[in-house]
Amino acid sequence: MTVVENVVAGTTMRRSYESIRTNDPMERLVEQALIDAGLRYRREGDPLHHQTIDYLLLDHDVHIEVKLMHTDRVSRQMASVPNIIVAQGEPAIRLLARAIRDGLLTPVESTEGENS
Repeated sequence: MTVVENVVAGTTMRRSYESIRTNDPMERLVEQALIDAGLRYRREGDPLHHQTIDYLLLDHDVHIEVKLMHTDRVSRQMASVPNIIVAQGEPAIRLLARAIRDGLLTPVESTEGENS
C-alpha cells in the first residue's frame, strides 16, 4: 500500500487510497487525484467544517462537486458558492481526476474584465 502526504484542513496527514473517507467510487477517484497532486483541500464531513460540497481547494478557493447524474441538489449546490467545478458523469469525472493528477490545476490570476 502506497502512503502519501497530504494537507487536509491545515494539518498534514499521512493517507492512502484505502483511507479515503467516501464510499462513492467517483469521489474516490477525485480525492485520490487531489492527494496524488499534493493539493490542499477540505472534504465534506470533516468534523470541524460542515460544508455541503464534496471538496474545497484551499489554495484556489474553488469547490468541486462530483455527480454521476444531474439532480436538483446540484443546482442548489452551485448557487451556494461563487466558484465551483461540477464534474457530472463518469467520463467527465475521470477526465477531471486525470487533469488534477497531471498538475493542470494551478493558481490563476484574476481575469476580471477580460473577454473570452
